[in-house]
Amino acid sequence: MNTMQRIKEGKTELRASVIHNDEIGRLGISFNEMLDRIEELREKENQANLLLADSRYKALQAQINPHFLYNTLDTMSSIAEVMNCVEVSRMSQALANIFRYSLNMKEAFSTVSKEMTHLKNYSYVMRVRMQDQISYEYQIDEAALPELIPRMSIQPLVENSINHGLRNKKGSKEILIEVKIQDTRLSICVAWMPLR
Repeated sequence: MNTMQRIKEGKTELRASVIHNDEIGRLGISFNEMLDRIEELREKENQANLLLADSRYKALQAQINPHFLYNTLDTMSSIAEVMNCVEVSRMSQALANIFRYSLNMKEAFSTVSKEMTHLKNYSYVMRVRMQDQISYEYQIDEAALPELIPRMSIQPLVENSINHGLRNKKGSKEILIEVKIQDTRLSICVAWMPLR
């Protein structure tokens, strides 16, 4: 009872002395096992809290770096505009918008309208970067613009069209992006074709 009182007061490293193998002795053994288990759980909780703090720190670092990146691109865009480098300004701004949109994954869904804005920034950067002759035709139903779709769901389809469909084709090429409401469902079509 004296040991239990001292444990209650905070001396949790103490254990009850077990002298006899009777009911009181078995109760003492169970009491000690319970204290050992509590210590194990407390240690696991401490480890979990350390891991949580570390992951929060790393998440904060990951947020700082993208912000730095697209803020720098915004600055580059402004400098290029002042120096009358319109193409560099426009590309820097488009790239900043791509990073801002793609790195902000707090919401799993976005509107068709926002996805189209992101896609147009992406297609512009790809056209300048690759110096290719891909034209983009957008057939977007106005009624579809506020509809919710998974974020970043259309741009990978366009990217695949470029990389796996049109990359080695010669001459002019076109990608059609069609979004419409069809029988109360949202229909999205990405089609590519080489042009003669």
